[in-house]
Amino acid sequence: WQRAWRCSPMETVWTELGPQDEMVPIPPAGCGSCLQDSGTKILTWKHVGEGQGSFQLEQSYNFVGEGLGSFEKETIITPGQWNTCKVLLTVMGGCALLGLVVCILLGLLLHGGGSFGSRSYDCRVGLDSWTSQWPADKKDWCCANQNLGCMPPIQGCETECNYKRQTATCAERIRWGATHEYLHQPNACQQAYNMVVRQCSFCNACQLVNAGCVGM
Repeated sequence: WQRAWRCSPMETVWTELGPQDEMVPIPPAGCGSCLQDSGTKILTWKHVGEGQGSFQLEQSYNFVGEGLGSFEKETIITPGQWNTCKVLLTVMGGCALLGLVVCILLGLLLHGGGSFGSRSYDCRVGLDSWTSQWPADKKDWCCANQNLGCMPPIQGCETECNYKRQTATCAERIRWGATHEYLHQPNACQQAYNMVVRQCSFCNACQLVNAGCVGM
């Protein structure tokens, strides 16, 4: 008896080997080979009878003499067992990766209003001065996803300007600025116009002479 040991976390296999037997390790093959241990191949030489000796031109056969018989080789292949540790690690790693992907997608859904493939923004931050402070991509994203920061139709002095969450036309803001912010100051209309353009850049479509700000 000889012991044939195969490295597997599940079992140790004992195989009886005869004096004419050879055991050869066989690496696993196929799509699941990374999860299996090596198998074994047992080569067994068997007597085929007296007076039947012959020789073959093969490396695995030896001529033993006339009238002494010969041996033929029998091959026994034992596939490698599944390695439980490797299988469990692979399954756990796949589940962990799947969970991570699901968490990322849920985070994008909850934080980004259901829009994937683009950067998300908190549209409440800087909303009072969005026209002058937000970058163009934030304006586009917030308008598309939360209907905030949307550019109004450009209609000259009648273009609506939303500043500090108050909406008025560019002309109305210019007149208000001249009669309140810059009252009794020289060039009150021009100063008011410059202020409104800083607040709402698209108010530059309104010409000062068309804003109805006169005598100030």
